[in-house]
Amino acid sequence: MANKLEVSSCLSSERHDHDITNPLLHFLGCIEICERQDFLHGNTRIWEDELEHQRNLQGQNADETVENMKKGWKSNIESEMRRIATLRHALSSDEQDKHLVKDVEESGQSWRMSEEYKSNIDRVKEWRGNATQSISEPEFTSPARAYSPEEDTSVPVIQFKAGRGFSETCDDRLSGKFPNQKTTVKKLLEVSDQKANLLHNNRDFDNNHIKYFHIPTNNMKWAEEAIARYYGESSPGLDEMQRHLRRPPKSDASIVLQDRYWRGQLHGDVSLPPHARYMSPICETISSPGKKLNEQLKNIVLFMPYLHWETSKRREEFAHEIDNIVSQTARDHAKKEADAKMSRQQSRRLLPSAAAENQIQISHKHGVEPKNLGPIESIADAVQRYQNKIPSSFQSEHALGHYLLAAARLYEGITTYRDRKLLREYLPKGPSIHPRRTLDQAYYWTLKSTKMRDRDQVIYRGTTATRDAFHHFDEENNEWPEHKELEGGVCPHCSTNIRKVSRVIMVDQLWMWILDAKTLITCFLKRYGANKQDYSGVHKSIRTRLEDPGSESIRTVFELAIIVLDECTTTLFDRTKSLDRRPQVIDEFSKAIGKIAHKQGVAFDRLWRWTDEARKFFRSQGYVNPRKLHLPLLDINPEGKLEREIEDIIEELDIMLRILSTHQDIIKSFIEQSEGILDPNGDFLQKLRNHESVQEASRKEKYEDYQCFKLRANDCQNRVNIQVKELECLRKSARNTSDDVLHLLTMKQQQASVVQAWQAVKQSDETIKQGRSIMVFTLATIVFLPLSFITSVFGMNNREFGDNQWILAEQLQYIFLISAGVVSVSLFFAFSAWTRAFIWSYCSKTSTKFATSSGAYEYISRRQKPDDIFEHTYKEIHRIKIDAKKEALKKRINKKMAQEKDTPQDTTRQIVDKTQHSTEGLCNSSDTDKGPSSRSGLPGLLSFFGYRRHRDDATV
Repeated sequence: MANKLEVSSCLSSERHDHDITNPLLHFLGCIEICERQDFLHGNTRIWEDELEHQRNLQGQNADETVENMKKGWKSNIESEMRRIATLRHALSSDEQDKHLVKDVEESGQSWRMSEEYKSNIDRVKEWRGNATQSISEPEFTSPARAYSPEEDTSVPVIQFKAGRGFSETCDDRLSGKFPNQKTTVKKLLEVSDQKANLLHNNRDFDNNHIKYFHIPTNNMKWAEEAIARYYGESSPGLDEMQRHLRRPPKSDASIVLQDRYWRGQLHGDVSLPPHARYMSPICETISSPGKKLNEQLKNIVLFMPYLHWETSKRREEFAHEIDNIVSQTARDHAKKEADAKMSRQQSRRLLPSAAAENQIQISHKHGVEPKNLGPIESIADAVQRYQNKIPSSFQSEHALGHYLLAAARLYEGITTYRDRKLLREYLPKGPSIHPRRTLDQAYYWTLKSTKMRDRDQVIYRGTTATRDAFHHFDEENNEWPEHKELEGGVCPHCSTNIRKVSRVIMVDQLWMWILDAKTLITCFLKRYGANKQDYSGVHKSIRTRLEDPGSESIRTVFELAIIVLDECTTTLFDRTKSLDRRPQVIDEFSKAIGKIAHKQGVAFDRLWRWTDEARKFFRSQGYVNPRKLHLPLLDINPEGKLEREIEDIIEELDIMLRILSTHQDIIKSFIEQSEGILDPNGDFLQKLRNHESVQEASRKEKYEDYQCFKLRANDCQNRVNIQVKELECLRKSARNTSDDVLHLLTMKQQQASVVQAWQAVKQSDETIKQGRSIMVFTLATIVFLPLSFITSVFGMNNREFGDNQWILAEQLQYIFLISAGVVSVSLFFAFSAWTRAFIWSYCSKTSTKFATSSGAYEYISRRQKPDDIFEHTYKEIHRIKIDAKKEALKKRINKKMAQEKDTPQDTTRQIVDKTQHSTEGLCNSSDTDKGPSSRSGLPGLLSFFGYRRHRDDATV
C-alpha cells in the first residue's frame, strides 16, 4: 500500500536525495527557503547527477533531455505557485473563507512578536551561517482579478494521428505534451470564434485524427456547452425547445442532447437531496445531425456508474458544505417568494375593491409584513458568522503551534476551494452539477443523510485507527510497558497506526459521447481537492497507460473509449499501483470476514464450555446455582453484533456487485454498438472467428481496426468478469460466515431453552414439596381457626360474658373500625404507585447513606452470597459422606480379611489387589463427578464380598 513505502521520498523526515516523486512538494516542503531560487533555476547538484545519469543511458541527447526536464519543472512550479497566489487572493476576498487567510497572517505576526522568536532567530541564523544575510525566496505574483472556476479547471486533451500520440504545439491554448496536454474550461467553451474552437468538428479535419477531451466534473451545463461548441453553436437552448411559442429551430446539439439520451435519464429533483442526482445507465447510438436515414450512425452516448474512493475527512467537509449550500438556497428561495408575495399584496392595495381590502386584512392577520423579513435575513447572517467562528477540534496555546495549525487550515482551504466554488455556483441552479456519492448514498438515494451508514463501511473500519490499536501509557508506573525494549526509539506498531487515513468507497459517474467516430468527450469527477499527482485518479491512470510504449497505438476512437471504460472499472481494484493511499478493497473485505469468522470460532468454543458445565449441573443431585450459566446463555448481544457486521458486509458486497453487473451490461452494449459501426455487415467478426485474413486493400485497414478494438474489448470484459468473480467469492464466504453465526445463535438459544426446562423441572419439584407443606399448614388452620375465633369472642371482657361494663356492640364497633382503617391504609399503599415510590425512594436513600457511613455496606459486601454459601456447604457435606463411606468400607474389608485368614496366600493377594482397584475407582469417581455415577464403584466392591447395598447411606 501507499503508506507502507520503505523508500524515503518528498515530505519525509529523512533525506531522500534524488528520490523526488513530486517536484512541487519537494520545492515547498523539502528544501530550505534560501535554496529555492537555485533549485528553480537548476543550480543544484541533483541536475549534475541527473546529467551524468542520462549520459550513461542515452549519450548524445542527455543535455537536451536534462534541459527539458529543468524547463518542465520550472514551468510547473511557477504555474502552480501563481495558482496558489491566485487562490489565496480569492480566499482573502471570499466572505466565507477570508478568516483562513486572516488567521494565518495574525498568527504569523504573533509568532514573530513572541519572545521565543526574538531570542532565538539570531541563533538560528548563526547556526545556518547566514547571520548577516536575509532569507529571500522567489516571488510569484498573479493578476488580481475575480476568481473563476472555469479558468482554474484544467481540461486534459489527448490527440492521435495515424494511431500515434500527437502533441499540438502551435496553439497557445494548449500546454504540455502528449499525453499531458491540457487547456482550461474557459478556453474550451469560449464562443468568440466558434470555428477555431478546440472542440469544433471541422477544426484540423482528418479522418485519422482522434481527439479526446475530458471535463473533470459532472456538470450538465458544461457538457451541453461542450457539445454545442463541437457543432459550432453558442448554446444548445434545450429549455427553449419545450415551449410552443417562439420556439427556436432545432440545433445539431439538441439532436444529440435530446431528452431520450440526456435529461430524460436524469434522476432527482429539487425536493430530493443533491446526492439523489444521477443519470440512468445507458449505452445507445444516436443519429448524426444532417445525416440521411439510410446513413450509418456514428454517435454513441454512454452513462455508467463506477467505484472510486475518498478520504473520510474530505468527504465530511464537502457533505457539510453541500448541506450549507442547500440550507442557504432554501432560505434565499423563501425570502424571494416572500418578497414576491409582498409585492403582489402592495400592488393590490391600489385596487378600490372590497376584495383587495379583505385580502390585505387577511395578510395582516397572518403576519405577512415587510418587517417580518428582517429576522430571516439576520438569522442567516448569524448562522454564517457562527460557522466562521467555529474553532477547530484541535487548538494550540503556543504561538508557533497556532501558526502551523492556521497554515494547515489555509492549505486545506486552498486545496478544496475550486471544488467548493463549483458547488456554490452550480448546486443552487437545479440539477446542473452532480456531487460525488458514497456507496450508501448511491443505493439509498432517497435518504437525506447517510452519515452513520458511511462511518459503518467496511473500508472505513479497516482504514481507521481506533484507540485500542495504540499502546497505552501506564500512569501508575509512569512508563510505556510495550516500549521498554525500544530504548527511546520509534514504535513501528504505533507509527503504522498513526499514519492511517480513514477512507470510504465512493460512486462516481462516467458520461461519454463519441461524436462522428472521431471525437471523444468524457465527464467524470476526481477526488475532492486532487489537482496533480493523483495516481489513483482515473484520468491519471488513462494517461499513464497511454504513456506505455505498447499502449500508445490507438487506431480508432472506440479503442480509446474502451481504455476509458477499462480504467473506470479497474482503477479502484488495481493492486499493482501503490503510490497513493488507495484502499485495497479485496484485502480489506477479506480481513473483515476473517475477523468475524475468528470471533465466531471463539464463541463456539465458549458455548462448548458452557454446555459442559450444564452437563455437570444436570447430573448433580445436590444444590447447584445455574445463574452463572443461565445469564450468559440468555445474552445474545455478542452474536447479534457479529451477525450485524457480517450482514453489513454482505450488503456492501451486493451494492458493489450490482454496480459491476451494470459495468458488464454497459460494456457489452458498447462493444455491440461499436461493432455495428466498425463492422456494419458482420463480415469481420466471422473472419476473426475463422482466423481468416482480408486481402482487399480498401478493407484491410478497417479489418485491422476491428481486430485491435476487439482485442482490447475482450481484455476489458475479462477483467470485469474477474472482479465480479472475486466479489462473488467474498460474498459466498461472507454468507457462509453469516450462516455459521446464525447456527451458533440457534444452538445458544436451544441450550438456554434446555437450561430453562431443567430449571423448570427443579422448580416444579420444589413447588410440589412446598405445596405439601402448605397443605399441612392449611389443615391446621382449618382446624384451629374456628376454635380461635370462638375462644377469642368468649374471652372478651364485656357485660354479657364478664364483669366489664362495655357491651359487645361497642367492642365490635371498635374492632371493625380499627380493622377497616388498617385495611384501607394497606389498600392505599397497595394500589398507589406514587406513594410506594416516594416512600421507597426516601427509605432507600436513608438506609443507603446509613449503611455506607456506618461501614455496614462494606461489611455486607465482603460477606459471601447465599448461593455461594449453599454451594460450599453442599461440597463439604458431599466430602464428609465420601469420607464416611471410605471409612466404613475400610472396616468391612479388614473384617472380611480377618475372617478369611486361612485362605491361601495367592488368593488373599488377589482379593487385596481387587479391593484396592475398587477403592481407587470409588475415590476417582467421587473426585471427578458429583452426580449419581459417583457411587458406581461401591456396589461392585460390595457384591464381590457378598454384601448387599441398602438405599440409605446411613445403613451403609
